[in-house]
Amino acid sequence: MKAFEIVVPCKRFTAGKSRLAPVLSPAARARLCRGLFRHTVQAALQAAGAGNVAVVSADAEVLALASQLGARAIAENGQGLNAAIHGANALLTALRTLPDAALAGDAPLPGLIVLPIDLPLISAGLLRRTAEQVEAAGIAPDAAQTGTNLLVLSAGLRRDFPFSYGPDSFALHRRAARARGVEPTVIRHDRLAFDLDRPEDLATLRKAGRGPASTLLMS
Repeated sequence: MKAFEIVVPCKRFTAGKSRLAPVLSPAARARLCRGLFRHTVQAALQAAGAGNVAVVSADAEVLALASQLGARAIAENGQGLNAAIHGANALLTALRTLPDAALAGDAPLPGLIVLPIDLPLISAGLLRRTAEQVEAAGIAPDAAQTGTNLLVLSAGLRRDFPFSYGPDSFALHRRAARARGVEPTVIRHDRLAFDLDRPEDLATLRKAGRGPASTLLMS
């Protein structure tokens, strides 16, 4: 089985899921974000193992919960999502490769998965299977084929990969991999393409009765 680390970026819970404002109160959106976060981090820990999951955030509550769940908590400086992921990746790489680092050892640098918290149908098994099918780079696009819902990078590619989350990130990440001589694997999977973002997504999830959102207060 391939070894990999997982980075979970997360903004503060009270700032998430603003597009659900027409159907959820601020308190309900915060509860939803906490539930999604727990589900995501627990799936990541089951897939990668303790010590291989890091949460990067500028919010103290998020970082405290990450530590409580057993993930590494990395504080970021609020310069945006891409800077946060880049910083977390650089820190984790340093911890694996510096001779006097806490994580240093005989094991080689593992691959990297960037996992957002808004994939309510994610599971540990799906993460492991996805990692196994990727040689150097893998991108799971969203349903619109414009965003990046899951990014998988080999050890060699993660060292200097330019993270480009935001508009057209799917195309930008494909371009970045190709610029490094890699044709990325496009991972097309219904559960990876489904991100919880719009009221209709929440309605779909409620109807399916799956994921953490189905067990939270959604009135």
